[in-house]
Amino acid sequence: MNKYRRTFSLIDQKAITSFARLFILTTLLIVQSCGVPAGGSCGDGVTCIEDPATSGVATEDDVLTGKVAYNELGELLTGKLSLSSLSSSKSLRVSTADASLVSTQKQDAENSLSNIYSFVPTISVANIHGDFTGITQVDPTAYSDCGTSQSTIAERIADCLDSNPSSSSWDGRINANSGEGTWTLVSKTSSDNFVWKDENTGLLWSDVISPAGSVYWCVASGNSAASTYCQPGAAQQPASPESLCYEDAALTTPASADDAKGGLNKDDHGVIWRLPTKGDLLQAELDGLRWIYLDFTVNSTTLWASTILGNDVGTSWTMNSRGEFSAPIGNISANATNSVMCVGSYSQEEE
Repeated sequence: MNKYRRTFSLIDQKAITSFARLFILTTLLIVQSCGVPAGGSCGDGVTCIEDPATSGVATEDDVLTGKVAYNELGELLTGKLSLSSLSSSKSLRVSTADASLVSTQKQDAENSLSNIYSFVPTISVANIHGDFTGITQVDPTAYSDCGTSQSTIAERIADCLDSNPSSSSWDGRINANSGEGTWTLVSKTSSDNFVWKDENTGLLWSDVISPAGSVYWCVASGNSAASTYCQPGAAQQPASPESLCYEDAALTTPASADDAKGGLNKDDHGVIWRLPTKGDLLQAELDGLRWIYLDFTVNSTTLWASTILGNDVGTSWTMNSRGEFSAPIGNISANATNSVMCVGSYSQEEE
């Protein structure tokens, strides 16, 4: 192995020092002595680059097969190998000694991802718009009442965990196949209304408010602006304006809406409810909203969003039970009715 021996000039030494620093910074490698003298034998299981001056560049295969690199000083460079970093060196030795460990780590990572995503979609499993095979939805009939009287969100969550120890959390990595998130049960009332917390956003989601499918956008949002479709006393707002989601002294919130929100309100619990935006619904859909609220999917519910379509003040976005968005022109101005779910924000201090 004398062909690896080399007398370095001052310039060579500076170049190697600069490369070593760059190598460590860009690949997060830890340099440690492996007891192989510079220019000496690499030892069993170690493959040395034959000609560092010409063919000593680490190859893509070296990286992908998990080989371990040694520098010319016989120092072992452990950690994650980077092709771009290794290829800039003309003097590396690579070892296959740890290839089996790296292979195991790669397989573990793939297995972990396969619990979240379907790498190759199976039609019956991936067809989440129709056949729910492969999706474990929340079964509302399997829950005991919980989280209805505690003063804080944290206390309600704890009560639901005690009352429903095996089902108070829904994990999309286990129960779905498209990267859905985790949901935590906050409340379940005697009327079978649920409040769940989307752990990805920290937002609370009410149940579908009764009567489903027959709510005007103005009442859903609490809008009661004069000289609009929502003017009090007009078709979409009674003389004493109502609001299913947002709560305010000037607005009346029906009891059905209170129960769908688990009795959580702004004055007593610091929860500020509102009609969700299109973005709220989109994110919740990605996180698994439709698998949490069975009534939403089984009854083909279409939900109002607070988001108006561009400058068309007579049209609002909606999301149906298939997770599809649409904005039927004039759905507000034509007095269309849809269903309502409310989204709630609260201060972490309330926990």
